Amino acid sequence: MKIVNYTEPDQFSVKVNDTALSNDMRTTRAEFIMSNDTWVEYPVPPELLKVGYNGVEIVMEATNPQMGVLPVLTNVEIVVQYS
Repeated sequence: MKIVNYTEPDQFSVKVNDTALSNDMRTTRAEFIMSNDTWVEYPVPPELLKVGYNGVEIVMEATNPQMGVLPVLTNVEIVVQYS
């Protein structure tokens, strides 16, 4: 998912189809070229995904009090790789 104005102190949780994804497994990749975007990625176990509708829930739990602007979610992608 792509978040504008994300900082490390920001805390949020992510669920896919009502199952929480581990924050310990997430990675971040900042893009500072002409923006303040960060891609936050989670490995999603294949058994959580199903054919058709898949629900994604993102809950913001705390934001960085030193930032003058709030983080904004701008994009969510689920990439499925078949092996």
